[in-house]
Amino acid sequence: MVNLRPLTARQREVLDLLVLGMSSKEIGAALGVDDRTVDYHVGQMCSKVGLWSRRELVVFAVRSEAQAA
Repeated sequence: MVNLRPLTARQREVLDLLVLGMSSKEIGAALGVDDRTVDYHVGQMCSKVGLWSRRELVVFAVRSEAQAA
């Protein structure tokens, strides 16, 4: 089972752009941060929700939004 600890505002921004299919470099440019910072946020989000990859994180986010609707 996935542990749903709250994400920070920045992590939510990164996740929203990640769901749109943007790369770390594209997300970094959009948010004015380095792509390594984006990768750090992705890693932190994966850790918070108990997932292993960026792909799993995107699937999780999409499913969570669908369940909330």
